[in-house]
Amino acid sequence: ITATGGATSTDGDYLIHTFTSSGTFEVTQGCYYSEVLVVGGGGGSRVFGSGGGGGGGVVYDSAYSINLASYPVVVGAGGAPDNAGSNSTFGTITAYGGGLSGSDSVANGSSGGSGGGAGTWAGQTGTGGAGTTGQGNAGGAQGGVYTRGGGGGGAGGVGATGATSGNGGVGVQSSISGTATYYGGGGGGGARASNGLSGGTGGLGGGGKGSDFSSRNGTDGTANTGGGAGGSRGYNDTTAPGHSGGSGIVIIRYIPFIAGVTLSATSSTAIEGGSNGSYTLVLDGQPSASVTVTLSNDTGEATTTASSY
Repeated sequence: ITATGGATSTDGDYLIHTFTSSGTFEVTQGCYYSEVLVVGGGGGSRVFGSGGGGGGGVVYDSAYSINLASYPVVVGAGGAPDNAGSNSTFGTITAYGGGLSGSDSVANGSSGGSGGGAGTWAGQTGTGGAGTTGQGNAGGAQGGVYTRGGGGGGAGGVGATGATSGNGGVGVQSSISGTATYYGGGGGGGARASNGLSGGTGGLGGGGKGSDFSSRNGTDGTANTGGGAGGSRGYNDTTAPGHSGGSGIVIIRYIPFIAGVTLSATSSTAIEGGSNGSYTLVLDGQPSASVTVTLSNDTGEATTTASSY
């Protein structure tokens, strides 16, 4: 394959195209298989007493068929406060954005790539949003009286309930970029009450921290990881702001096309009136069209079975 688009880097024999924003992957030579990772944008968290945003869905294909074509690449935005994350797409692959969290006034988290965590209100028994099969997991449930919102679901694990820790679910690890990295972590749930109670921690893969009871210290999901937003604090801080999820990412890697042929031997012995010599020719790369290899004889003392192949 020979292609353009995104930021390019190498890892051993592999050429890597990384899209941190939308663009086009243009294949100009070769038809073969590539590895593809697509991560949706992380879900945001609601204002006042919210759970963590769900991590963006994560889809990995180890043998995606690539042809001579232009492939639009869409990198999903992280959800702003009070919004779910946006989908990321490459070819036939769609990774769904993470679900929006619940809050003090909206009990349940929303579904998505991974589901948002439930809100904090003690008078309700909210549930976490559902994750998408093959992409993520459910958000955590509401924690009961004066605890936390549920953690947002992660691509690799469910969000914790507010009663346990409110931590965001873990993402999944990939080395497609050349470095082992987690993607699609859930955001931690915000604390509702009980002075000194801490918010949930974000899941590995860019999940934001949930706000503590004593401070508006929640954080956004990390850009280009699909991490969910940390939750806002509750109780009497009715204007406590929600947070944003991290944007998604699309990564494609493959072994590039190499023009040339490999000859099995630099010389071959043929006996006059006896046995023939033999050799093999192998193309060094997958061609995009028929290839002709022409053979010649410097001395004219021998002939080949064909002048070209």
